[in-house]
Amino acid sequence: MGLFSKQVEETSPLAAYEGAKLEPRPPFVAPHAVWVRYLCEVAETAKYNSLEKVEMLASLLHRTLPITVGDVRDHINRHVEAVGVRF
Repeated sequence: MGLFSKQVEETSPLAAYEGAKLEPRPPFVAPHAVWVRYLCEVAETAKYNSLEKVEMLASLLHRTLPITVGDVRDHINRHVEAVGVRF
């Protein structure tokens, strides 16, 4: 789903063949972009506002993110449309 969906192989325009579909198939990352923007805004306001909000946000992130790094089962889509959400 979205940012964590498996990347679909696309045909290279340089190696196209007859009948090949040369259309981009980007992942649907709009919901992830909204959440990332929201979390950035909360972090920006919390760091100047109160320590309790910073601790709440840190606790939220620590509890929702996986502790393993580089697991084979975890996928982050590397399509060019998903780059804006990741960075």
